[in-house]
Amino acid sequence: MALTSLGKHNTPSYLALSSDISAGKIARAANIGGTVYLTDTGVWKIIKDDLTLGDYNSNWGGSMGVSGAAVISSDITSATAITDVPTTGEKIILTDLIFSAEVAMDITFAEETSETVLFKVFLPATGFAQITPKNKTKLATVNKKITAKASIAGKVGITAYYYSEV
Repeated sequence: MALTSLGKHNTPSYLALSSDISAGKIARAANIGGTVYLTDTGVWKIIKDDLTLGDYNSNWGGSMGVSGAAVISSDITSATAITDVPTTGEKIILTDLIFSAEVAMDITFAEETSETVLFKVFLPATGFAQITPKNKTKLATVNKKITAKASIAGKVGITAYYYSEV
């Protein structure tokens, strides 16, 4: 995959594959302080002063993914958790979803068990998308996860950012 620039003031600034990294850098990724999202691994990097990549840590107090990691799978044709269970007695509030797919597919993001749909997205082959809700997106039921389900099998990377409250 060639490096894709999304603009200096966007988050992420660049999309790339982990295989695009050579000697700790990605050719043409020159926006110091810019973020790079590696679509094949779900990992975030930041461009340091010497243009090498460092691990990106937003210092945000919420949660990410499942057990702190992106969900990477070759088949999510059945509902697959993309978050942990929230704190007992609380509901998840989704702040961001970042995801990519190697093949064209649609992905439905829903509340566990009830299957209440939060978002449905149609991705082209090697597609990438980010959902940052403008309004508070809070699950209706306590102690439930957010799941993703694809229309067909194919490699996906999904990272959910969220927190929980009563």
